[in-house]
Amino acid sequence: MTSTLIVGNGLGMALNPDHFNLQTGLTSAWNHFNDAEKHLISLGTDNRPAGEENLEENHKIMTACHILLEFQELELLNERGINYPDLYRDFIFNTALHFFNYEGDLPVDFVESLIDLIQGGCHVATLNYDKLLYSALVERNILRGYDGDLVDGIYNSGYHYENMLRTFHHFNWYLHIHGCPIFYTKNSEIYKCKYYEVPDSTRNLEEKYEHIVLAKTELKPEIISNSPILGSYFNFFSKALFESTRLFIFGYSGEDNHINNEIKNWALDRSNSFEDTVIYIIQWRGAQQNEIHWKHRIIPNMPWENEERITLHYIPLDNILEYRFPE
Repeated sequence: MTSTLIVGNGLGMALNPDHFNLQTGLTSAWNHFNDAEKHLISLGTDNRPAGEENLEENHKIMTACHILLEFQELELLNERGINYPDLYRDFIFNTALHFFNYEGDLPVDFVESLIDLIQGGCHVATLNYDKLLYSALVERNILRGYDGDLVDGIYNSGYHYENMLRTFHHFNWYLHIHGCPIFYTKNSEIYKCKYYEVPDSTRNLEEKYEHIVLAKTELKPEIISNSPILGSYFNFFSKALFESTRLFIFGYSGEDNHINNEIKNWALDRSNSFEDTVIYIIQWRGAQQNEIHWKHRIIPNMPWENEERITLHYIPLDNILEYRFPE
């Protein structure tokens, strides 16, 4: 029985809610810059962006600057416009880096339960920037090139779509759908660096640490599609779902429509094929959501004959790290 596990920021929040709060990450990144740089990042307000929804204009300006820089010989941008993409990208990178640099570990009992699930056949799709899950799986040889139970497709020669194909071995996929600070582009190839090689700043580097999704929800699909590795991961996320009979939604708020739409398409396809589908939603009790909320998010307006083939288990917990995955 193959499953897919989606992991959201609730994983880190259950471990250290202050460190993994987005506001804390944005503040940490903001303090990395001088006053002139803050003035430019804030688009003249001198105020730190308050959340993902406040980054829409920044993203549009960065995109526009990129386009104009393709005609650099025409000198369409002044110095600030030329520098803006790297400056803003560094702000996004440092926000993600704050979460990545957390030094704590996941509880051993939780990791062992997760590994049992993975070894029984489970894809993992993470929406986080941290290394909590990644480190735990690398240390236990679950992620180990082609020899592990999970594959992320990045080897010494870089990331290639073909690396994710099961040519000689059977494995499932580990998908950083929203990116990670260890991913970078160099000479048109995408690599990942060692933990100790992650830079404090990405400006003036030959390598471009640009594969991170931090933006208003509506802009996330665009950012994903503009990254060869993230776009590929998202395609494999859809493939992972369609290989699965079960879905575990762990610590994910349900706010990203691009994720929810893939879940809906998968559930609808399975129910149309008269196949039973099971969805487990494991969430912090304080989120104050319920089964009705989640039906609206991931299986909205589903015909009754389809919905009756979908079993949804909503599991609110005071600490989601105490959850143990079923066999």
